[in-house]
Amino acid sequence: MQNEIGTSQQMTTVDSKVSLTPGCRPDDLGKPRHDRHPAHDRLLHGQNRALRLLARGGALEEVLETLVRGAESAAPGMIASILLVQDGRLKHGAAPSLPDWYCRAIDGTEIGPAVGSCGTAAHLRQRVVVIDIQADPLWKNFRDLAARAGLGACWSEPVFASDGTCLGSFGTYYATPRAPSQDDLDFIENAAQVAGIAIERRRSETLLQEAMARAERASQAKTAFLAHMSHELRTPLNAIIGFADMVDSEMFGPIGGRNQGYVRDIAGSSRHLLGILTGLLELSRIEGSAVTAEPVDLNAVTADVADSFAGRIEQKRLVFSRRICPDAGRVVSDAGALRQLLTNLLDNAVNYTPPGRAVQLEALCSREPDHGREEVWVRITDNGPGIDTSRLPHVREAFHGFGGLTSRSGSGMGIGLAIADRLARMIGATLDIESRPDEGTCVTLRLPQVPDAGHRGSESRDALAT
Repeated sequence: MQNEIGTSQQMTTVDSKVSLTPGCRPDDLGKPRHDRHPAHDRLLHGQNRALRLLARGGALEEVLETLVRGAESAAPGMIASILLVQDGRLKHGAAPSLPDWYCRAIDGTEIGPAVGSCGTAAHLRQRVVVIDIQADPLWKNFRDLAARAGLGACWSEPVFASDGTCLGSFGTYYATPRAPSQDDLDFIENAAQVAGIAIERRRSETLLQEAMARAERASQAKTAFLAHMSHELRTPLNAIIGFADMVDSEMFGPIGGRNQGYVRDIAGSSRHLLGILTGLLELSRIEGSAVTAEPVDLNAVTADVADSFAGRIEQKRLVFSRRICPDAGRVVSDAGALRQLLTNLLDNAVNYTPPGRAVQLEALCSREPDHGREEVWVRITDNGPGIDTSRLPHVREAFHGFGGLTSRSGSGMGIGLAIADRLARMIGATLDIESRPDEGTCVTLRLPQVPDAGHRGSESRDALAT
């Protein structure tokens, strides 16, 4: 039993007739229902209701009031309350049977060594038993309030969190002076423990929500910063590239072989930086965008994407092929996000594949073995330098090009595949990446197919793979 302070006789001499639940002891809780005292059934019922309400996400005030009413139903004539401790002051938690004016008068009171039963219990972190409020010095400053409210005795148990922090107090009041029995003390200790569970969980959830809100605000600020800086830097870079191209074309007259090389270096470096800024802007755009799942014509989307690379493919003399299985049909996706995703993947393949080698874009049907889901697999394969095995697990991370994790040829910041991975997750797709150094890379995008698309399932995949 915890230590108590207050004006009382020896606890062992208190007559059992003042017990909260006469004839009932705490060990009744472990007995079969037919052997338990009805009062304990009422107490358990109230506590279970409060905990179920907590699990369903009920407001803390509602949970605590349910707990208090359950305690009061188990002890006719007793008034219960729960006070919270915030910044060293008592704050109203639940006291449905106390007058509103009394609760308002106590709310905000600073805890201390002589602040009634509840304020003292929270301050000293131990049980406080006051048998006669009008005669006890702990209630010196609150006797008039208690008399007006008709309170004669008050016993209070501090409420603790799992780490020992005092969260508040659980108090019981009687209209006349009264001393507790051991049953009474066990009762309020049990009630305080349940109150501690409820308060700590709800406060933890609140702290988590606040942390998530702060993280979201920080993410939004970062996104806004990246978008603003990318825009501000892209404008002068485009001007630099434009003027460099004009000089390189000798529009204003011959510039000489060495100077022409310098101009081309300026244009090339500017384009490289512009690509990085474009990637940053794309990352910021993705984080704040929403997608709409709808049937999308995969053949049309892949044709548009392939056509947009025709010039670069011809310039690098790449061997390009696009093969779409007739059964691939339509997929469930967002047309804009899917187009951007395939553009990023094909851009990577064209960018890193040396002149004269092959790049393939193909689509085939498959059934997902674990979930039985009909899927369309879109594969982009290149014969480029591939990705080192040790670096492959990191290619989905933004800026993996830093810290020695350079991408493929050693240039770039590692944004392309990070953007592709985020886009894939946004549209409910899966991105698989396979690569071998000096052999090439194969990226497979697994998309859900529109139901009843009329394809032949795995037969299409096998036919296209041969």
